[in-house]
Amino acid sequence: MNIKKIMSFIALAMVSSTFVFANINDENPSEKFTKELPNTINQEKNSSIIEEKTKNLPIEENKKKNSFAYLNLQTIYYLPEIGFGYRHKATTIGYDLNFALDPILTTAMSLPIGTINASLLNYFNSKNNSNYYIGIGVMGSFPLAVAAPHLCFGKQFEKSFVQLKVHFPTYYIENGKPYGPLLIPIPSLSIGFGF
Repeated sequence: MNIKKIMSFIALAMVSSTFVFANINDENPSEKFTKELPNTINQEKNSSIIEEKTKNLPIEENKKKNSFAYLNLQTIYYLPEIGFGYRHKATTIGYDLNFALDPILTTAMSLPIGTINASLLNYFNSKNNSNYYIGIGVMGSFPLAVAAPHLCFGKQFEKSFVQLKVHFPTYYIENGKPYGPLLIPIPSLSIGFGF
């Protein structure tokens, strides 16, 4: 036998055995790539759709920022008041409750003198997340029985605010006698610091 024929026979047997013993499930790399490509494109589309849908959902952290208790410093005319309150904002609507004491009158009269306020707030332009607001509410003072509706305008920050109120006293009692509306509006400026 010719050695060349033997060598070519062995080489042919080796090449053919590679195809015979190769894994039948192995795919052509180009076929595998084309099969995986649509899946990755679909995954990217799905993840972008999920991100788009969840982008506008409220985050728990934002909820915490929109509700806070605060310390309050305010002046009614020239009389200072110190108090505390609670404020809650939900999208464009919010409310504010606070209680304050006048330290000067309280020490002078040896009697706690202060105010209680409740306000309903309307925030401007919720799309831009504006924190400017306008509101209406009512103030009551103690121990003097005074009821006064008010208008307020302010700017709220993350956990603080600055606001201007104008009170319109409508009913008050002096020396046991009730009196009618007071025609002079009473301004107040207040600053709140959340905690």
